Amino acid sequence: MPNDDVFSWSRDFRNVNWAGTLKYNLIRAAGAGIVWFLLVLITGGKWGAFTMLLFPIIYFVSLLPLGLFTGWLSSKGVPWVGIFALFAAFLVAVGDPLVFILKKFKPEVVPVEKTPFFSLKTIIFVLNEPSGI
Repeated sequence: MPNDDVFSWSRDFRNVNWAGTLKYNLIRAAGAGIVWFLLVLITGGKWGAFTMLLFPIIYFVSLLPLGLFTGWLSSKGVPWVGIFALFAAFLVAVGDPLVFILKKFKPEVVPVEKTPFFSLKTIIFVLNEPSGI
């Protein structure tokens, strides 16, 4: 029996709300950039902190493709690559608590019904409501 909380490429791909998916993951990446900015700033890295403000670009250019590819390899049974997928997911997941808080105060900004407090997923797909099912 399939788990409806887990995205399935074959079942869910045609129902993906691409604009909502892009917006939601951009908000997650921006939240992660803020968290990493503060952590680097607290530990004394001034220039490194400012580069973390570019985290949304880093996410879409490198972490997202790396996470998706290594997650796929892991699902095919390639040993140890799942660690890289988990690492990429963790780097963006630190922004989830900020997205969770944003949803509480400005729900119209976040394009999902329920926002997880912390999700170790490289990308979270926003799906359209199924029609006529």
